[in-house]
Amino acid sequence: MAVGGVLVAARLGGGPLWSIAIALGFLGIGAVGVFQRRTLSPVPRPAMWSPRYLGEVATPLGVPVPAFLAIFYGLLAIGVAGNLLVPLVRR
Repeated sequence: MAVGGVLVAARLGGGPLWSIAIALGFLGIGAVGVFQRRTLSPVPRPAMWSPRYLGEVATPLGVPVPAFLAIFYGLLAIGVAGNLLVPLVRR
């Protein structure tokens, strides 16, 4: 999604490369939903995009949690800004 956002900001949105980038972003979101750890007991889980949940994702990967959070939220901001805000401002 961040790549798609950068492409829109560079006025290259809507083309084949943008479509591929957005499709890969949606596939990544779907993969997280399919492979996230599920429990049998009704224990409330933290929200998928919360720092607590993302820390649980970063720890087994051996990535420092603050760095993982900064990169994740930065890419999320680029994706939202490029795919939603830039097109609205350019109208």
